[in-house]
Amino acid sequence: SFANPAVTVARAFTNTFAGIRPGDIFYFIVAQLLGAFCALWICLWLLDDVSIKEELSSTPAET
Repeated sequence: SFANPAVTVARAFTNTFAGIRPGDIFYFIVAQLLGAFCALWICLWLLDDVSIKEELSSTPAET
């Protein structure tokens, strides 16, 4: 799996057919970071409703 940048770097040092060329590491990590930022943006967009934000940020009431 290439979901983890550490795995991407480690796969560059393996000598298998599924390894990554050292010259491609930078592009893999950039793509992974862009994917993470896009996912963050989508989550923030979906949670843009004020009531959801208030519910997520409120502390539990004392009983």
